[in-house]
Order: sequence, then structure tokens, then C-alpha cells
Amino acid sequence: MRSLAFAIGLLGWSAAAPISAQEAPAAAELLFETHDWQALRGNAALLYRYERVSDPSFEQVRSFSDTIRLVVRPGSAVDSRNVQVEMFSSPHRRPAGPFDEVTGNPILILFLEQHLQTLVAAVGANPRYLRNAVRAGLREKASVIATTATYQGQPVSAWRVEMQPFAQDPHRTRMKGLDALKYSFVTSERVPGEIHSIEIKAVTTDGRILLQETLSYDPNGS
Repeated sequence: MRSLAFAIGLLGWSAAAPISAQEAPAAAELLFETHDWQALRGNAALLYRYERVSDPSFEQVRSFSDTIRLVVRPGSAVDSRNVQVEMFSSPHRRPAGPFDEVTGNPILILFLEQHLQTLVAAVGANPRYLRNAVRAGLREKASVIATTATYQGQPVSAWRVEMQPFAQDPHRTRMKGLDALKYSFVTSERVPGEIHSIEIKAVTTDGRILLQETLSYDPNGS
């Protein structure tokens, strides 16, 4: 099961209506404590498209786009899976996984670890401090909203988790504008692995992107 201690060392419109009739789960519970493989049977591969857009002022953080591929096989329990990871292609490839007997999709931790590395490089802050701020944001500052998402050309019921963990940070003046980062996570039980998309973005008052990282599930690339 996924843990909040990420990065330690790091069919029709009616069926897809927002799930407002359900009580919204807590953000941490939704993202880290649910079983994510209900829509996945047998051996499978999940492809996610990652993109980072960075302002030139962040000299240590370059823009790039790539893919993350998960090879998923059944575990010893009904709800568990064994997952191997292909984290980016050369020259961006880095080691990740494998994850054995997991009930949650490790793509979330992989993305957050990547984001934390980006953030450390951009602002030069203590990684533990940044990690704890994001964790606290998910526990204490996040909102969970019923919404719809598009999957294979059709609207599906989904949850959107939103937060701004650094908006009131006591050290926000040192963050070079990245205290404005907005985090958005979209999940749906209809999507294999449940993680539909993630966006983390900070813009200036005149609309210029300072930093943006996105992840989206590609059903055609699996």
C-alpha cells in the first residue's frame, strides 16, 4: 500500500455524473489508502505521459517530456500487484521500483518523488522541509471535489484533489514564486490504476508559467 512517506530517501452522461451523492473521502485516504487495481485484470502495462515546463530563470530545471511505463502482474492476493517500472527514457531514465505486493498504484509516489527533486533543484530548499509541507497539505489543506474526467473519449465519474501547500508558508518569500504552486490530482475507478492525471503549476501574476509538471494516463500506449 502506498504511504504518505513518499520520497523518503524518498457510458453515457448519466453514468458519468459527478459522484456528489457520495460523501467525499479525505484526500490522503483517496490518494494513498485505496485499492487501485479494480479496473485491471491479469497482466497489463500502463503508460503515463510526463511533461515539465520550466521558466529559464530556474537554470537547474530544464523542460522536457517523456513517459513512465508500469508493467503490472498479479500478486499473491486478489487486491495486490507486482509492478516493474520504466522511469523515463535515455537520457532522463533513472532507477525506480520494483514494487511487490502493492495494493495502490505506485505512479503517484514516483511522480511526487520526481516533483520533489524538481522543487529542490529550483529553490535550493531542504528536501525534508518541502516533503513535509506537501504531506501536511494533503492531510490538512486539500479539498476533494466530485467531477468528471474523459477516458477513452467518454466522461467518467472522478474525484479531484486540490491544494496549495505553500500559499501560507512562513518561508514563501524564498521560494522564487513557487509558493504559488497549485496541485491537482484526478482519480477515477473507471481508469486502470485509478490515477487519471496530475498537474502541479505555478504562474506569475501576468500569467507566465514558472513551473508546471503534468502526468496523464495514456490508454492507447499500454
